[in-house]
Amino acid sequence: MLYLAEVKKQIKGFIGGAKTELKLLACQHNDQTWSAVPGDETIACDEIAQAGEGALVLVNLSNNRQLQGKPELAGIELVRQLQKLSRLLEKTKDQQEEIEQWKQSLSIQSEELTRRQMDMEARLEQIDQMQEEFQELERQRQEMEANWQRFRAEQERIEQLHRQIGPIDWNSPQVGKVQAIIGRLFANLDRATAVEAQIQSAREALERQQTLLKNHLQQLEQEKASLEQRQNDINQHSEAIKTRKQELESLVAALQESQIQLQVRESLLTSKQELLERTNLEIGATEDLRKILTGAGDTQSKQQVDIKTLENMPLGELQETVKNLQADFDKLVRFVNDQEEELSLQCQAVAELEEKLKTANDYDRFDLESELAEEQERRKMLDETLFGQRRRLRERQAILSQYLKVLRRRQGVMEIEDNLQQINLEPILLQLKEKKRNAQQDRQRQEKEIEQLHSSIQELRRQIAQQESDRAVKTQELQRQEANWEQAKAALSELQSRIKLYEEALTPLQSNLTESRQKVEEVARLFSSVEQPQAIA
Repeated sequence: MLYLAEVKKQIKGFIGGAKTELKLLACQHNDQTWSAVPGDETIACDEIAQAGEGALVLVNLSNNRQLQGKPELAGIELVRQLQKLSRLLEKTKDQQEEIEQWKQSLSIQSEELTRRQMDMEARLEQIDQMQEEFQELERQRQEMEANWQRFRAEQERIEQLHRQIGPIDWNSPQVGKVQAIIGRLFANLDRATAVEAQIQSAREALERQQTLLKNHLQQLEQEKASLEQRQNDINQHSEAIKTRKQELESLVAALQESQIQLQVRESLLTSKQELLERTNLEIGATEDLRKILTGAGDTQSKQQVDIKTLENMPLGELQETVKNLQADFDKLVRFVNDQEEELSLQCQAVAELEEKLKTANDYDRFDLESELAEEQERRKMLDETLFGQRRRLRERQAILSQYLKVLRRRQGVMEIEDNLQQINLEPILLQLKEKKRNAQQDRQRQEKEIEQLHSSIQELRRQIAQQESDRAVKTQELQRQEANWEQAKAALSELQSRIKLYEEALTPLQSNLTESRQKVEEVARLFSSVEQPQAIA
C-alpha cells in the first residue's frame, strides 16, 4: 500500500552509513482515495539522500509494515493531486452554475404556466358561456319541433273534418261545431305567430354566434401562422446557442491549457531557483574545500601531539602505535579514493541530465528538472561527506607524520618525509577548479533561464487574464440567450396549447352551430308549408 510520509530524523554513521526515521501521514486505498494515518506511527529505512528533515516522500509498505522499493519524493504526486482537485473544484463550480440556471429557467416556466393556466381558465369560461347559449338554442329548437307536431296534428284534423262534413250548410246544427273548430284554429294561428317570432329570434341568435365563431376562427388561423414563425425563430436561436456553446467550450479548453502551462512553468521556475541556490552553495563549498586543501599547513598546525609523551613512550609501544595509525590512515585513504570515484560518476550523471535538459520540451522538462534536482542533491551530499573526510584525512596525515618523526628520530633515522605516504592533491585541485568553472557556467545559464521563465510567466498570466475575461463575457451572453430561448419556448408551448384548445373547442361548436341552423331552417320551411293551407282555409 502506498503511504505519504514525512522525514523526521536522519542519523548518520561514522563513515557513510545512515538511517532515516519516517512518520506515516496518509495512505492510499484501492479506489485511489487517501485517508490520514491515526497516531504517530513511524518506520525506519535506509538513508534518503535526496531528502532532508521535514521533506515529504512516498513509500510502499507491505501488510506487516515492511518497506518495498525505494522511497520517492512526493512533490510530483502532490502537484498531480492538486491539479486533479483543482479540476474537480472547477467542474463542481460549473455544475453549481448550471443548477442555478436551471432553477431560474424552472422559475420562469412556472410563472408562464401559471399565467397560461389563468388564460385557459378564462377561455374555458367563454366556452362554457357559448355552450349555455347553444343549449338555450337547442331548447328553443325542441319547442319549435313540438309546435310543429301540434300544427301537423291540427292540419290532419281539419282535413279529416272536411272529408267528414263535406260542403258546409250554415243552417244546419253542425254550425256550432264548425265555429268551435274555427275558434281553435284562430288560437293556433296566434300560437303560430309566436312560433314564427321564436324562429326569427333563433335565426338572429345563430347569426350572432356564427359571427363570434368566425372571429375566433380567424384568430386561430393568425395564431397558427404565428406558431410557424416562432418555431423557425426558436430553431435559429437554438443553432446560435449551440454555436456559442462550442465557442465557449473551445475558449475554456484553451484557458485550461494556458493554466496548465502556467503551473508547469511556475513549477519549473521554482525548480530552477532551487537549482540556482544549490549551484551557489556548490560553488561556495568548492571554494572552501580548495582553501582547505591548499592550506594544509594550517590544518597540520592545529593538530597538537604531545611530543614529550612520545619521547618517553617505550620504543616497542611507539612502533605498535605508529603501525596502527599507518593502517588506519591507509584504510581512510582507500575510502576517500572510493568516495572520490563515486563523486566523479555522480558529476557525470548530473552533466548528462543537464545536456538532456537543454533539448527537452516543456512537459519533459518538469520530470527532468525533478530528476536533476535529485541527482544534484546526491552530489551535494557526497561533496559534504568528502569535505569532512578530506579534512579528517589531512588531520590523520599530520598526526602520523609527527609520530613518524619522533619514531625515526629515536631510531636514528633523520630523513623521514620521503618515506611517508603522501597524498597528491594536484588532481583534486584541478578537479575542483574544473568543477567550479562548470558550476559558474551552470549558474549563468540558470540565471538566464530563470529570467526567460519570468518573462514567459508574465505573458501567460496576461493571456490567462484576457481569456478569463472573454470567458466571463461569453458566459453571460450565453446565459442571456438561453434565458431568452427558454422564454420563447415557454411562449411557443403556450401558443400550441392555446391553438389546440381552440381547435378542440371551436370545431364541435361549428358543427353544432351548422346543425342547429339546418334544423331551424327546416322548421321554418315546414311552418311556411303549413301556414299557406291555413290561410286558404
